[in-house]
Amino acid sequence: MKSSDRITENIETLRERLLNLIKTKEDLLDPEIVKASTLLDRALDEYYCFITDRYRG
Repeated sequence: MKSSDRITENIETLRERLLNLIKTKEDLLDPEIVKASTLLDRALDEYYCFITDRYRG
């Protein structure tokens, strides 16, 4: 599996987890939601870095 495939798969998994937590928790500031959001943000940052490095040459 290519790096970009691994990263996008991870993003999708983290996004689904975050959405499920949002549906089940009553408070968006619940520690699990904050942690899931942070992990998704890091994965998106990783993807952005991968894409920008790829197009720089």
